[in-house]
Formats: sequence, structure tokens, C-alpha cells
Amino acid sequence: MRFINYLFFNIYFWYNQMKLNGRNVDPIGMTTFLFGFSICGWILFLSHLYYLFVKGNLLPPIWRIYSIIGGFIVWAVANEYFLKNNRYIKISSQYSFKFKRNKMILSLFFMASPYILFLLMGIIKGILNYHTI
Repeated sequence: MRFINYLFFNIYFWYNQMKLNGRNVDPIGMTTFLFGFSICGWILFLSHLYYLFVKGNLLPPIWRIYSIIGGFIVWAVANEYFLKNNRYIKISSQYSFKFKRNKMILSLFFMASPYILFLLMGIIKGILNYHTI
């Protein structure tokens, strides 16, 4: 749970700085949206790897719908968890002295990594299919 709290704090602090600099941003909403989007990508990526290496075929289209539903569920649960009893304030006060920009970049990379891995798998598959023709 500490990892999720620290991941949340890094993204929340970044959006909170954007809000303090005059941009019209809701830090809690955007942070929980990124959590849901990231979980959606991880569900898709891990199910794709399972079907590719264990089952030996492609991912069925219904899994895309499952991942979107999972992302919405995570968004709703994260929104409720961090907003209930003002947990985001407690987390911010706990980790505020630990913020570093490189940790924030690592947090964003962790959230975007399933999509980056999908892109790399598509490029590698395209290169291998191109040379086998």
C-alpha cells in the first residue's frame, strides 16, 4: 500500500503544482483518472501476454471491454479511497518532504509502461513480419 500511496503522491503533487501555477486542473480527479487508465493498460497487457504465450493465440475482443470496465472500477474506488476522510491530505503531509522530480517521472513511466510495451511489441512484430515476406 505504501507504493500506491507514494505513486499517488507523486502524481497528485505534480497536478497540484499545475493548479497552483494558475492552470484549471482538478488534482484528485486527474490522479485517479491516471490510476484507472494505468490499470486498464496493465489488464490489457498482462491478458495479452497470457493469451500469447500460454494459450498461443490472440487476445479475444471481450478482454478490451473487461479492461475498460476494470479501469472505471479502479477510478471509482481510488476516487472514493483518496477522498474519504481527506486521505490525500494525510498522504501529502506524509510524503511532502520526499518529492523529487525524477521520482515523479518514474511514477509516470510506471503508469504508461504497458502502453509503451504494447508499442514496442507491435514494432518488433511488424519488423519480424516484414522480413519474413
